[in-house]
Amino acid sequence: MDTGYSWVVLTACCCINMLAFGLLKSYGMLLVELLKVYDGGAGTTAMVGSVTSLVMSFIGLFGCTLGEMTTFRKVLLLGGIFQASGLFLSVFVDRLHVMFLTYTVITGIGYGLLISPCATVLNFYFEKRRALASGLLNSASGVGMFIFQYLYGSLFDEYGLKGCLLIISGIVLNNCVAGSLIRQPQQLKEPNVSLIKTPDLNPINACVIFFRKVFKSRFKLFRNLPFALECASLALAQIGYASHFFLYPAFVKGRGFDDTSVVIAMVILSSLEVVCKIILGALADHISPTVLHSIVMLVGGVAAVVVTFTEKLWLLYAYAAITGALPGTFFVFMPPILVRSCGLKNLGASLSTVIVTGALLLAISVPGLGLMADITGNWNLSFRVIGAILFTSGLLMVVDEVKRSNEVNDKMQRDLI
Repeated sequence: MDTGYSWVVLTACCCINMLAFGLLKSYGMLLVELLKVYDGGAGTTAMVGSVTSLVMSFIGLFGCTLGEMTTFRKVLLLGGIFQASGLFLSVFVDRLHVMFLTYTVITGIGYGLLISPCATVLNFYFEKRRALASGLLNSASGVGMFIFQYLYGSLFDEYGLKGCLLIISGIVLNNCVAGSLIRQPQQLKEPNVSLIKTPDLNPINACVIFFRKVFKSRFKLFRNLPFALECASLALAQIGYASHFFLYPAFVKGRGFDDTSVVIAMVILSSLEVVCKIILGALADHISPTVLHSIVMLVGGVAAVVVTFTEKLWLLYAYAAITGALPGTFFVFMPPILVRSCGLKNLGASLSTVIVTGALLLAISVPGLGLMADITGNWNLSFRVIGAILFTSGLLMVVDEVKRSNEVNDKMQRDLI
């Protein structure tokens, strides 16, 4: 169902992803300014951003279900209001710890009500080009990251932290405009998914029905073996790739190179991610996304181990390019993979479950990988473990593809008999 309105939805979702996920991925620039203004320590200041990601992932579990039971338009409008409100209230914060309420909680809720529901609703409007649409959507977050990094730098110099947050809070209100363009997909208009069609339903019963639906749908998913394999594989991919944003700068500096080299490496990684998400997204509409996911993860896993044996800068740049171009594209494959195993109507539940699983494991694994570096005195063991994580992600998807192929062959043989 790739109609003219489908591209309107894609444009609106790309705008939302750019203003939400792009801003979230630019937290590193905000972190530097927060350290200057509040002097709260690197650990506490970094936690403001890392916990925001956890809040975003957790709220995503409820945001998708809420969109199915009411409308995605209402959820996206609410998310835009929360994101802008959290940034606006942060203007009046005088102590860093209050940022955990204004930015981490309020803005984090906004991210959760925008990012997962946005990635879910888009797939109801694309069938033939679903992976390409997913690639374009995810590339928008990379574009947003570059834009907000530039904006942060310019606005900090001109207006300071508070003025910058005030201006950006106004910019992200455009999410409400984009969200208002989203119509509820036809597949979700059955009477049994709506809370608002029962006027005598009191708030307590409505909450009970809502939370029961949220958790029941998630537990039911894990009875499906293909989903369990895919969830494990995609969550490991999330750990293996996202950990580079925390650890690869330290890895490059540990090889004796300066901050400029670190910046170049991360720009290469991010740039290749943006471009290759579109390329591999288009390719995944013609080749099995599970096969593509397996290939990029297996190659990325081998590369993460190999890079620990070199100290040449050009090879470190080459590894950054490989990581951005291959493991960096894993999110593109998630919707088509999950739709095939769980069905379109369960995409919101399955997608948000995978994201929150990966986020929780990432919060545990990154400190663990840092501890390995502290114990060994370098980052080699940490990146070999990252390589093993990426390789395991690829192997699990190979198992899933083989199992699926065997089931198809068995069905064809039964039909012939």
